[in-house]
Amino acid sequence: MRTVTATLGSLFVAAARRAHLRPGDLAAGLWASLGLGIVMTRDSSPDPKYLQSPTGACTAKATRTTSSLPFVGDRGQIGVMAGGMW
Repeated sequence: MRTVTATLGSLFVAAARRAHLRPGDLAAGLWASLGLGIVMTRDSSPDPKYLQSPTGACTAKATRTTSSLPFVGDRGQIGVMAGGMW
């Protein structure tokens, strides 16, 4: 039993020493996936819904609306909520 406890203890210590690497790994993975998505869709044709007409007006429906309002959470979070269709 002592061997199992000592092994688990050393695993927890090793994990705690590597804990500062996790946020960096997460950020690197997010940026890498964004870059990969940009590279993979570089030659794709644009969505016809968002193409610009010759007059410069967007061809999307003008009836789509968005709304935003301030947000204050119960634990002190502050932000802006947005809703609707873009």
